[in-house]
Amino acid sequence: MKRIAQALITVLFLASAPAFAGDIWAMHAFSRATAPKAPNGAAFMALMNQGSEDLAVIAASSSVAARVELHTHLKEDGVMKMRQVPQIDIPAGGEVILQPGSYHVMLLGLHAPLKQGESFDVTLELSNGESLTVDVPIQSAGALMEMSHDGMDHGEMTHGDMDQGDMDHSDMDNSSMGGSGTKAKPASGSGTKSDSN
Repeated sequence: MKRIAQALITVLFLASAPAFAGDIWAMHAFSRATAPKAPNGAAFMALMNQGSEDLAVIAASSSVAARVELHTHLKEDGVMKMRQVPQIDIPAGGEVILQPGSYHVMLLGLHAPLKQGESFDVTLELSNGESLTVDVPIQSAGALMEMSHDGMDHGEMTHGDMDQGDMDHSDMDNSSMGGSGTKAKPASGSGTKSDSN
């Protein structure tokens, strides 16, 4: 039994190996498997800022989708609606959780379905000019984030169980974004993708 538990811990660690660029760490990245004809998907993760200056994710890109945007969910007139945001702030010495029902990286126009057991890269552009490439494992359609990791105890966290892949974006308000969103171009040479050693 002990060996099984140790093996499971190892698998979970390798499946969500942390990545970092400068003071920003990305941990527990995951995406949800999508239906064969689902047009969209999403990526989730925990972002930690170990520096003394506030930073932000200002754009994102990935080869699995035609367009990648930063999104959140807002309650309007009692209804949860998805909205594009210009950036996701990561306070100095703090963290932000990208999770179902909250901030997330939206993958619009998937080139192929996201299949459980596979993975893909997402590159995050930061406000300081650095970029961070994160390996995103694809989990089951109903997967939630595992929030317990070294040095941080989040206790019991509640995550909305929303399937981003099947969400209708027809009500999305992009008027304040100056169009349909910007696809990021990775910054040259400053991002670091971690390996899983």
